[in-house]
Order: sequence, then C-alpha cells, then structure tokens
Amino acid sequence: MEYFCNVLLTTVAFYLFFYIGAMGAGDVKLLGVCAGYFSGESSLFSIFRAAIRSSFCTLQNVPGT
Repeated sequence: MEYFCNVLLTTVAFYLFFYIGAMGAGDVKLLGVCAGYFSGESSLFSIFRAAIRSSFCTLQNVPGT
C-alpha cells in the first residue's frame, strides 16, 4: 500500500509540471515509479540532484555563451 501511495502522491505532485508543459508524461510516470521504490526523502533528493545536473548540462551546451 505504501508503494501505491508514494506513486500516486508523486504523480499528482508533478502533474502541474506536465500541465504547464515543463515535463512530459513519461517523465511524470518515471518519477512516480522511482518514488514508489525509494523512500520519500531519497526520491526527493534524487529528483533534485537530477534536475541540478541536467541544468548544468543544458547551460554548458547553450550556443553563443
């Protein structure tokens, strides 16, 4: 039951990002499944770390800078 609750809460929380177009539906589903397997604190840390790493990669690949 804890798995289902973690998946549902994470999916609902990230639906806003999908709704405004910041994330795709596959990203939201993937984060939901990851939150189901990991604990709450561990999954939030992993999501935050992935967002920071992807931001740095994106900024390094911006042409003209």
